[in-house]
Amino acid sequence: MGLVSRRVDETLSITWRLDVAADATWRHLVDLGTWREWIGSPIEGSLGHGGTIVVDHGEGYLCTNEIEIDDAARRLVMTWTFPDEHPTWLQLTVSPRSDGGTTVVLDHHDLGDLVDSYALGWLVHLTYFEASVSGSPLPSTEFWHLHQTFEALTSETPPGP
Repeated sequence: MGLVSRRVDETLSITWRLDVAADATWRHLVDLGTWREWIGSPIEGSLGHGGTIVVDHGEGYLCTNEIEIDDAARRLVMTWTFPDEHPTWLQLTVSPRSDGGTTVVLDHHDLGDLVDSYALGWLVHLTYFEASVSGSPLPSTEFWHLHQTFEALTSETPPGP
């Protein structure tokens, strides 16, 4: 189903709808084994409450994340720390919809001047998450192609030939 809304101000907030049940979506989100299909390759740590994981986002570009999981609220909160950026944090919340599907809300806080680049990046990651949770993961080699497409679609200047 995809993007429902995107708000960009001090916090980047994206609402995404899925045609997958909330329980299955939540299990997929907190299963570190599925992360390589949508966000990056975990190389160290665990996803348990209070844990720290290190995720390779490609070519050794590592992000360190401190994790808090609230299973009852289906909420994953984590710090987001790349070596060349100031620390930020994000929250992903999974909620059931009355039609049996799911709403995922991603809120990324403290981005400052990084907000525009993350706005596009999270649209791509959530597209990959939707494909992954639906059982049809997208090839990781297409990430930047899709990112460029989203960038062209949201640009005020249309791409050249």
